[in-house]
Amino acid sequence: MGKVGLVLNGVVLSGVLTLLLVDAGAAPAPVLSAPDQQLGALESAAVAAATPASVGALVSAYLDRQQPGLAQAVLDRHPELDGAELALARSRVALARGDVTEARQQSALALATCESPNTQPCSATVVGKAMQQSSYLDSLESAGVLDPASHPVAARAALAHSRREVVLSAQ
Repeated sequence: MGKVGLVLNGVVLSGVLTLLLVDAGAAPAPVLSAPDQQLGALESAAVAAATPASVGALVSAYLDRQQPGLAQAVLDRHPELDGAELALARSRVALARGDVTEARQQSALALATCESPNTQPCSATVVGKAMQQSSYLDSLESAGVLDPASHPVAARAALAHSRREVVLSAQ
C-alpha cells in the first residue's frame, strides 16, 4: 500500500471517528411511533362491529393521518356496507388516490342517499361534508385538474373557490 492509500485510509478513519463522537450524545430516535389510543379504539370498534359508522370513522381517521392505502384496505374489506357516510369516505379515498372521476361518483352517491326518502335521514354534518366535497370536485373539474397531487397549486385554488359558496337550508 502506497502513501496515497495510507492517507485515504486515515481520512476515512478520521471521518468515521468524527461521526461516532458527534452522534454519541444524541438521543436514540424511536423506530416506531407511539400507538395512537384514539386510532386503536376506532380499529377495535370496526373489528368488533363493522357498521357503516365504525368503518367510516376508521377510514376518516386513516385519511386524516395521510394513510389512504390503509383507508382503501378497510373499505375493500367491507364492500357489503353502504350508506352516505361510506360513500363520502369512498369519495375521499378516491380523491387521495388521485381518481377525481370516482370521487365525484361517490360524492354524488352520498348526496343521493341522503335525499332518498327510503333511507334514514343523514346528519347535517354528513350532508354538509358531501356538499363541500362535491363543490370541491366540481371546482377541480372546472380547473381541468385530474389529479390534485400532480397540480397542488391549482388544487388549492379550486379548494378556495369551492369554499366561497355558502348554502343555507331551513329544514
